[in-house]
Amino acid sequence: MPSNKIINDFDGFLVSRQLRFEGIAIGGSALVLLGVIDRATRDLDLVNQSIPEAIILAAKEFARVKSLDENWLNNGPRGITDHLPFG
Repeated sequence: MPSNKIINDFDGFLVSRQLRFEGIAIGGSALVLLGVIDRATRDLDLVNQSIPEAIILAAKEFARVKSLDENWLNNGPRGITDHLPFG
């Protein structure tokens, strides 16, 4: 995923479809968003327990438009929340 431009573009994509989603990013993409690093990452890992179906479908459509992996937006590491303190 080339820098945070993809995330900004996805925000616009969601707005154009009257969708909204907030997620908690971790890993390389989180570092890109924070400006700590400036390199490509493969995906956007979220620790959200669930991602609404409408957002998943929009992310897959966006992936086709931008030639990204179909699962570029995922909550694969969601299990980490089991090991974090509440709040």
